Amino acid sequence: MKHAIHLAKAALLVAMLASCTQARTQIMLRVRTDMEQGPSATLAAIRIRVSNDGAATPAHDQRYVLGTDVMLPSTLGLVPDSARDALLSIEIDALGPGDTLLFTHRAQARYVEESTLLLDVFLAARCREAVARDCDEGQTCGPNGCEPVLRSDLPAFDPDAPVPDAGIVGDGGPTDACTAMCSGACVDTTTNPEHCGECGTECDPPTSHGEPSCFESTCTYACEPGYHVCDDDCVSNRSLSTCGDSCEPCAAPSGGNGVASCDGSRCGFRCDPGYQRTGDGCVPGPNVEPPRPISPLSLSRVTSLRPTFRWALASGSDGALVQICEDRACSRIIAAEEVGSGATSLQLSADLTLPASGSRRVYFRLFGRSGPATGSSPSVVWAFELPARSAEHETAFGTVYDVNADGHSDLAVGSEGDSVVLYNGSASGLTRVAGALTQAGGSMFGASVAAAGDVDGDGYGDLVLGAPAFRRAYLYRGSAGGLGTTPLSFVGAAAATEFGRTLAPAGDVNGDGYADVLVGAPSAAMVALYLGGATPDSGADVMLAGPTGSGFGASLTSLGDLDGDGRHEFAVGAPGEDRVYLFRGAATLPASLSQTDAFASLEGPAGADFGAAIAGALDVSGDGRPDLLVSSPSAGAGESGVRLFLGTAEGTIATEVASEWSAPGAPSSTTQFGASLHGNGDVNRDGYDDWVVGAPGVVRAFVYRGGPSPSATAAAEYSSSAGSRFGADVTSTGDIDGDGHDDTVVGAPTNRSFQLYLHTAAGLATSGTSYSDSATTGFGAALAELLWRSIEEAT
Repeated sequence: MKHAIHLAKAALLVAMLASCTQARTQIMLRVRTDMEQGPSATLAAIRIRVSNDGAATPAHDQRYVLGTDVMLPSTLGLVPDSARDALLSIEIDALGPGDTLLFTHRAQARYVEESTLLLDVFLAARCREAVARDCDEGQTCGPNGCEPVLRSDLPAFDPDAPVPDAGIVGDGGPTDACTAMCSGACVDTTTNPEHCGECGTECDPPTSHGEPSCFESTCTYACEPGYHVCDDDCVSNRSLSTCGDSCEPCAAPSGGNGVASCDGSRCGFRCDPGYQRTGDGCVPGPNVEPPRPISPLSLSRVTSLRPTFRWALASGSDGALVQICEDRACSRIIAAEEVGSGATSLQLSADLTLPASGSRRVYFRLFGRSGPATGSSPSVVWAFELPARSAEHETAFGTVYDVNADGHSDLAVGSEGDSVVLYNGSASGLTRVAGALTQAGGSMFGASVAAAGDVDGDGYGDLVLGAPAFRRAYLYRGSAGGLGTTPLSFVGAAAATEFGRTLAPAGDVNGDGYADVLVGAPSAAMVALYLGGATPDSGADVMLAGPTGSGFGASLTSLGDLDGDGRHEFAVGAPGEDRVYLFRGAATLPASLSQTDAFASLEGPAGADFGAAIAGALDVSGDGRPDLLVSSPSAGAGESGVRLFLGTAEGTIATEVASEWSAPGAPSSTTQFGASLHGNGDVNRDGYDDWVVGAPGVVRAFVYRGGPSPSATAAAEYSSSAGSRFGADVTSTGDIDGDGHDDTVVGAPTNRSFQLYLHTAAGLATSGTSYSDSATTGFGAALAELLWRSIEEAT
């Protein structure tokens, strides 16, 4: 039997449809009442059970919260699933606050071929009293006394006929009586939660998810939608312990090899990987190849506590089991749901929850399903970061750098001496990895560094490093043992002078589940896009060109999925003409693009190097839509050095400036405020992304907090010794120490050092820990995702 939902007279109309080849023979069940309706009113909810031909299991069994899901009068369209003159049996539970059963109304009727009949059921206030419900066998309580359960000679249903007014039992009636004088006021002690049963007896509220209520002089609770009363609390309809409207736990399948499940209405069970469902148990089944995960993109951040998972099905499978875990080995599964019928996506039915403190990193894997069988082989394990709260718009964007997928963000530190030093994150901070990555002397290897995301989809973070003097960039792939030592080499064309000067993760531009990489050659106004894959290659997939002398490619960033098509957009800065160009992702992109192919561009003040640094794939406003920050580090005295452009519901970036900031306490032109710029994650876990701005001209770095109206002043300010170029590079690779708060890194390349600021639940760090390498020139000149490290070079 199939179901479809329609609307009728501001109410919920549910139709159980027969085969499309049958004539529509149906009964329209109309439910009315004279009781006050609402979650805290006399009639808080109804539960309707419908059976055909005396079937033991109802074909329809649904609870509706009045005033939330539906308001009476309401109409339910019913169609037989076999014989077109079948007997229809209906039971309607009238439920008070806390799902207290007031009474059950019963009715039976027969379908008549080729007719649409009206069965009018009235839930009468008088039926609340036991004496009114004392009816003989075959009868049920109605508004005028006992009436037959079996209804005959039903009238034809006229959808245009007015619905008779039921009237409401109100002043002076049994639901609104004045039963006592309490503190000089006349109150109904049968319904008043402040004077329940007698004056002064106040009902206690539940622990959560509801309000106190009084019903028939007894304290109870009016629970929020999705919760019901059990014992002394409002409990979840989705909990395995209190599924649906029950207060009894769900049972695992007989014989084991599976776990209990709850869909919010009733208990069920789910077989373990490697087993298939049969009757009320699970038995060994055939293996089914796992799907390949596509999103949330590996090592990205989601904007909802109820994210959507997408995958590509393997041959012979028709669905997936999704497991979300606290650890990479999935020894602690926090949620699991399954779907079949060829589905390639699933949004979780309930919010993911983690402890109030600690890492926000979670992991997921997929098992293939085919009919009743669940495969035994899991997909690769991917990780993503949970937000502090669910945003209005659900998506995923950004990347954290975790080369060994241990849950702690790592750091790569470039220099001006042809080497890159790696650090692993841990609960105590950063630990230097022995040795360093090097390339040929004079290559400027490590002048640019970026966390690439998971380019090959194996669940480990990859790293891309530039060597612009040799027109090269190198992709090093992560693994459980750390970063590989044999990189994939990207070589720029002869015209691409200083190819590799800028780098950035592009997100997933073509929506295939692999992270992509941007490599810039700003002196030649060129950018190359490399698409990820299970075995990425060294050929550029798309070449982008900008106006000569524009510095096109001086800054690069992923924007995230602006338009919700599963493919990420990206931005390219051109500070030589004070512009930023925005490009759309697509399943297939041409081999070459120019600035004229951008779907939009942002323009800043002339001569201020607008676009020298940009930061995308962050959500400053907290609505779940990616925003974009753009700096103008050569802005004049008192002029804005950083501007915010917000993502819109139309799937673009607004061209109007939402907020702007100038250098604190000094002109931007001398501070180089915005010479470096980077998203800082959500450092204080308030649901709004934050960011860090470098001002090397005055050896300062500033952390700003996002919000509905972002603060005009920095939440934290850091400094170092004069001449250190502190702030020439800033970044956040994520949560280094695993406490749930993203951290900040600021480089001081003249001092051959960088500072790590570990933010905590107590607030933003007030001081940092210094890491140095006295033997490496310019150590700290590039940090993880630094794009363009000095104004002189950018212009």
